[in-house]
Amino acid sequence: MTLIRLVHRASILTSMAFASFFVYSNPALADVSYLVAAKSAAEVKSMLQRSGYADARGVKVEIQLQQNNSVGSGMAIALQDDPKTALDYYNRGLLKYIEQNDVQGALSDLNKAITLNPKLAEAYTDRGTLKHTKLNDSQGGLADYNRAIVLNPKYAAAYNNRGLLKNEKLNDSQGALADYNRAIALNPQYANAYYNRGIVKHTKLNDSQGALADYNRTIALNPKFAQAYINRGTLKDKLNDSQGALADLDRAIVLNPQYAEAYNNRGILKKNKLNDSQGGLTDLDRAIVLNPQYAEAYNNRGNLKDKLNDSQGGLADLDRAIALNPELAEAYGNRGSLKATKLNDSQGGLADLDRAIALNPKLAEAYYNRGLLKDEKLNDSQGALADYNRAIVLNPKLAEAHTNRGNLKYTKLNDSQGALADYNQAISFNPKLAEAYYNRGVLKHTKLNDSQGALADFDRAIALNPKLAEAYYNRGSLKVRKLNDKAGAIQDFRQAAKLFRVQGQTQTLQDIVDALQKLDATE
Repeated sequence: MTLIRLVHRASILTSMAFASFFVYSNPALADVSYLVAAKSAAEVKSMLQRSGYADARGVKVEIQLQQNNSVGSGMAIALQDDPKTALDYYNRGLLKYIEQNDVQGALSDLNKAITLNPKLAEAYTDRGTLKHTKLNDSQGGLADYNRAIVLNPKYAAAYNNRGLLKNEKLNDSQGALADYNRAIALNPQYANAYYNRGIVKHTKLNDSQGALADYNRTIALNPKFAQAYINRGTLKDKLNDSQGALADLDRAIVLNPQYAEAYNNRGILKKNKLNDSQGGLTDLDRAIVLNPQYAEAYNNRGNLKDKLNDSQGGLADLDRAIALNPELAEAYGNRGSLKATKLNDSQGGLADLDRAIALNPKLAEAYYNRGLLKDEKLNDSQGALADYNRAIVLNPKLAEAHTNRGNLKYTKLNDSQGALADYNQAISFNPKLAEAYYNRGVLKHTKLNDSQGALADFDRAIALNPKLAEAYYNRGSLKVRKLNDKAGAIQDFRQAAKLFRVQGQTQTLQDIVDALQKLDATE
């Protein structure tokens, strides 16, 4: 009988979407210390609550009451046009920053406070925070924090804020960790320092359990700290605790129903882990309503719409993400993948993927998707191989890249052993990747003369993905050609025919009909 054609899947059904954005809400929780010459802290707390600074941002305000009968109420003095003491300038500077967003005015007043009292550690700390967070003056901020610590080695807020600067701007994760450790040693009830230390462990030091412990402690100290729930939720997702992640994101939204980042992250979780695409779409819609300038949310919603076969809606969202943030590499990468796989625009897809890589040369998924495009659409095998290689260097556990590099080696580079090694690696990293088992089965069947190994791989691919028509087709071919199992082959061909009919693959369907007729003729 005529040999039955083997259908080989050259790539995954859909190109890999980029990692959705999990926003670390307010990682820079810099503390402001108020030195208030007043009878009580009530007026300062009231001002902070009116500004939204204390509650909405979760900032710990340290109020040190200064009894100074000669100047009266610190709040009143601070608001006067004619301050006289270092403390007056200091308080007025902080009010300009918090209530009026007058950065230059605040800087001027803090400079004057330091001129009048060069030993006012709080003024150095808060001027450092202003330079660090508003004026893009990292070295100036560092110098001020250092001076504050020299003046007051037990000033926990100065260590916390210096840790923020080291982590965010100076790429000094270990230095940041040391500063957070010192802040916590000085003040074991310092929720923000635990929170910030959790972030550096989570995002820079690959210490998930340490980060979890810090987020837990933050929440124990401040159960209304919405940002801490968001970050703990993202960490739990990383730790494959989807339900725990969902509970934390739900809690963040209860605490702050206007928190766009919480809706964004919950939408991603629902889409990626909870098989709730419509719930994910609803959450991403809400994130965008709350913040229409939220480029990452448009990027994530565009990915989801692509998954829901709304290619034009996905394209519109990715266009919007790029318009809002022309430096958002992930949005170019996702748009390029969409153009290449759904919109039949290979050159447009290539241009976008090139741009994504130019913006972020460490974005493994961009290399992977560009390799896929070169392999499938542009007939550039060597270019595809180079891109798959780079993706794997950047992310050695990217199972899809190993699978497709194996396909390329098998189908175009005549490297069966190299292909086998790649399939084995893909399966070791993702034992649920049906395509890797399927392709390894094809290789064993056609090149390596390993019929039993091929059968085991086809069986596993079908168990993982019962709708994988090619696996039934090729398993049927194996049974009739190598295993003398005509009845099993007929059963597999019939199942493949049903699936191919639903998928609209008429040519392959006709091949199966022809094969079944030949098998029937031998009865």
